[in-house]
Amino acid sequence: MVTERGLVDAVRVLAMDSPLEAAVSAGVVPRLDAPIESAVHFGVAELLTNALKHAQATRARISITRTSPSSTSACRPLSRTKDCGRCRPPAAKCPDRRS
Repeated sequence: MVTERGLVDAVRVLAMDSPLEAAVSAGVVPRLDAPIESAVHFGVAELLTNALKHAQATRARISITRTSPSSTSACRPLSRTKDCGRCRPPAAKCPDRRS
């Protein structure tokens, strides 16, 4: 699916198929090498599964961005997932639902 649709759309499908109330936000992420897109997709799938299974979360927010190149590092994808599971500190807020 990642190969045909691209990383962002494939992650959106994961979010829609998840029992969690999951929202995806993404900046402009150009196509990456196939192994990189597959690895990020797999990582997000695992994070959603673990948030549901281990943290008993009900909501998750996934952000996908790409770092800017600098003199010391190459561009690389970055995905972050937040959930409102039971392992969060009591003062931490659950992520808002945003698309």
